[in-house]
Amino acid sequence: MSDQGARIALVADADGVNAASIVAAINNGGSSVTLSADKIDLNGITTVADTLHIGSENSLERKYLIFHKSGAVISATRGDVPELKLSAGKIDLCGTLYHNGQPLDL
Repeated sequence: MSDQGARIALVADADGVNAASIVAAINNGGSSVTLSADKIDLNGITTVADTLHIGSENSLERKYLIFHKSGAVISATRGDVPELKLSAGKIDLCGTLYHNGQPLDL
């Protein structure tokens, strides 16, 4: 077991887990952490510094990013130039599309 794994084992047992202690153990570890599970729930605000990859690089399976019961805003910039690229054989956009706060009449 790694040093980081041993620190996590100190705060988890059959009776429960002290989540704050696990977060502290992960944050005091190296610069990389791998979480592997069938399901990982991230509640609250999750920040990604540069890139969020969904699925493995060579997988051709469909990937989903689902926003339940809420609106979603996707904002992208490249330097001082706003940029959002969508690339696919087919892109379906449902609902009203807005530009500068005004609905687009397409």
